[in-house]
Amino acid sequence: MIPALSNEELARLLDALYRNLDTPVPELGAVFWYEVCLEESLRRHGPEPQTGVNISGPALVEDSPNSAT
Repeated sequence: MIPALSNEELARLLDALYRNLDTPVPELGAVFWYEVCLEESLRRHGPEPQTGVNISGPALVEDSPNSAT
């Protein structure tokens, strides 16, 4: 079902699911369908290039020997 969607339809569905997940009480199964659609989008287009932003958590910053403490 999801692979049959056009790129535009998939993008609209992802947007609608994301908006639903951003509500106080998302629909049952919304997380599952968002992940399925996201995987399909990544399969089609590959991961986005790294921008230096770590969305999974804070970046670790190592102290360099020349940094002031």
